[in-house]
This record gives sequence, C-alpha cells and structure tokens, in this order.
Amino acid sequence: MKINPSFTVLLCLFALGIHAEERSIKMSSRLKPYITFKQDTRIYVRNDIVIIRTDDLADGKVIINENFDLIVNRETISLNKKQQKMVFEYYQLADEAIEAAKNIGWEGAKVGAQGAAIGIKAVAGVFRMILPDYGPDDLERDMEYEAEKIEAKAALLEEKADIIDEKLEALEVLHEELKQDIDALRQLEWF
Repeated sequence: MKINPSFTVLLCLFALGIHAEERSIKMSSRLKPYITFKQDTRIYVRNDIVIIRTDDLADGKVIINENFDLIVNRETISLNKKQQKMVFEYYQLADEAIEAAKNIGWEGAKVGAQGAAIGIKAVAGVFRMILPDYGPDDLERDMEYEAEKIEAKAALLEEKADIIDEKLEALEVLHEELKQDIDALRQLEWF
C-alpha cells in the first residue's frame, strides 16, 4: 500500500482549516461549526440566524435574521438597496459554507469508518492466507484496491473543501465591504 488511507482522510478533514490563516471553519465545544476571521471574529448560523461576534461577548454582536435585517447590538439598522443586497449575500454565503462543512464532516466520518473497515478486511485476509489459493500478493492487491476506493472518496471531499474555501474567501471580502459601507459596522473595532 503506497498511501495510508487514514492519513488521506485526516488531510481532507483538516483541509478547511489550512487553506488560509485568516479564515477557517472550526467546531465549537457543542460540536457545531462556525466560521472564523482574523482570529477573533466568529460567524455562527443558529436557527436561521447569522450571528457575528468575538470571543468576548462584551464587544457586542451583529445579527442577520431570517428576514435579512441587520441588527447591531440590538439595534436594527436601516439599509439602502445596495446594503440590503450585500447583507442578503452575506447571509447566504455564511449559511452555505456552514451547511457544506456539516456535510463534509458527515461524509468524512463515513470515509473514516470505511478506512477502519480496511483494517478488519486485512485481518480477515491474513486468515485467508491459510488457504492454498490466497497468498500475500493477493492480500496486498485486495488492500490496495480498498485503499484506492477510500482515496478517491477523500479526493472528492478535498474538492468540496476547496469550494467551501472559495465561499469563505468571498464572505471575507463581503465582510470588509459591509464594514466600509455601513456606519454601524465601521464603528465596531472588531468587525
């Protein structure tokens, strides 16, 4: 076997966090994904609401609700059409990135379980070598075939992670545009 399938799966699962130092998707202590920017800013999607805040809740928070209202520290901000469109896009990108990360997590777990099953198949293969028609070359061939299937699935997950990173990059750009265009956000040092 040339490539360890477990290693390939791990690389794929961590791909979201290594694309860029400034942005990533991480897991909260409650096992819910969130987006980070600039080490401090966190973006959560909870119950159809996008919540943007820092680790220090005293800094306040920004909410985009399901009606795409922008709420800064409990004050609903009046927006022009351009700003409303940007807030809508921000909401969509955050929601899509979080949902895609959840899906990759589930798919990655399945691939990981399939990788663990290779170990069980290897043990069974060792016992099969007792039979006259099955030898070490047969076992190696079978294990390489199983590993190739896992590697192909891991490669697909990595491609999906790249798409999420593109969404995060667009979200980061939009984050800065919102800050420049909306006074209430510009006044927040952490946003």
